[in-house]
Amino acid sequence: ETFNPESVNSYEIGIKSSLFNRAVTLNLAAFRMDYSDLQESSFIFLPSGAVTSVIGNAATARSQGVELGANWRVSRAFSINADVSYLDASYRSYPAGACTMAQQATTPSGQNCIQDLSGKARPFAPDWSGNVGANLNIGLDGDNELRINPSVYFSSGFFQTASADPVLRQGAFAKVDLRAAVGPADQRWEFAIIGKNLTDRTTASFRNALSSAPGSYFGLTERPRTVSFQFTIKG
Repeated sequence: ETFNPESVNSYEIGIKSSLFNRAVTLNLAAFRMDYSDLQESSFIFLPSGAVTSVIGNAATARSQGVELGANWRVSRAFSINADVSYLDASYRSYPAGACTMAQQATTPSGQNCIQDLSGKARPFAPDWSGNVGANLNIGLDGDNELRINPSVYFSSGFFQTASADPVLRQGAFAKVDLRAAVGPADQRWEFAIIGKNLTDRTTASFRNALSSAPGSYFGLTERPRTVSFQFTIKG
């Protein structure tokens, strides 16, 4: 299989600011990337029923969006931070794209299946994603303090293959993490409890068709709810 090298014209503009006597920092950036001969990996069904990966060139594609980062130091003991991105990533011209599983299933045996993906969203490109977190320090007896750091990571839905297949799509989700630690203010030692995905949201990092069972697919699930303990000492 042969394919052409891809090229991209990339543009970015942004601003970094500090407001209210440095209590608030605000960073904003806008970007656009125009691809030509974008190299895209697709999965196709062979007449035998097997699935194979093929790399080809999408004619043109565009990724553009805005990224916002902010931090607000409400007090010496409490701050809030957020990073939010909006992304519009789509194929501008891709007339010979890979088919969905449903299209493959209805294609006559021995014929190649292609679809026009022009205007369709690219894989792993959610419209919205980001995280919001906080840092809270509570003074305890002596020089010790309790440090609490909750955070939420979120994403809108996105395709997980370069075929805009609605079956192979990760839905929108939000995951909650929490870290609570106790120790002296200089952090020469610290004991922490770390919780990840506390709401036990089930998501998959990847989905694809199952070659041994046409019409079926598999997903690689990400970690469920986890809780761990951490003890550190600085020399």
